[in-house]
Amino acid sequence: MRRSTRKFTFLAVLLIFVLFLQMGCAKTGTSLQKSAVTYLTLINASALSSNVTVLLNDTAATVTGGIAAGAYSQIYGQERPGTYDIKFVAAASDSLLTEIPGFIFDTLNFYTMMVYTVPQTGAVRAATIQDDFTSLSSTQANYRFFNLCSTHPHVDLYLNGALAQQGRSTADNATNFSFDGFQTTTPATYTITAKVAGTDSVIVSRSNVPLALGNAYTIFLSGIDGSPSNPLLINVLQASYIY
Repeated sequence: MRRSTRKFTFLAVLLIFVLFLQMGCAKTGTSLQKSAVTYLTLINASALSSNVTVLLNDTAATVTGGIAAGAYSQIYGQERPGTYDIKFVAAASDSLLTEIPGFIFDTLNFYTMMVYTVPQTGAVRAATIQDDFTSLSSTQANYRFFNLCSTHPHVDLYLNGALAQQGRSTADNATNFSFDGFQTTTPATYTITAKVAGTDSVIVSRSNVPLALGNAYTIFLSGIDGSPSNPLLINVLQASYIY
């Protein structure tokens, strides 16, 4: 059966909420409905040279067949809800990079898995965060910002020259869950700039970025200074999913 892709707007949130009420809180076990799904996406913001594959209980996830450093899933892919050992593997060698044991993916919830490199140590780490779209504004644009750059561990975010977020450290949203939530801004076309925290030194900028009314966007900084294959970038991922 042909599947369609839907952008994540406020109306889509209401649809998901209605479906959730209809289906109930079915999870793993015999009560799990055949139509039950969970939604996953992956951001590979590491400084690795190898692509990354995600294994769920040693089976490759639908969201990735090997995603290069600096790349990410364009949409949420469907998986069966349940409890999984999540392994992040170097695609070229099948070597284990890091893992998250016993993580529960619940029915009709949305999750972002992210791989990043820790500043100074160079260690590869991963985190899985639950994405909450229930409070999206229908009258504003919705966005959140992640600093996933290991070579710039402290950054400020500017939207059209105005300071929007201050002193964001690398992968701080993995431990401070308030950063995983969406904020609102006026629907418009933006120039988005990351600067070294507390200075006017520009790390990277991206112009002509439309942030539309009612939509949800994850803005994240990734890349390595001077890398041709994984350059410093402001990435803008509009939330969308397969249904």
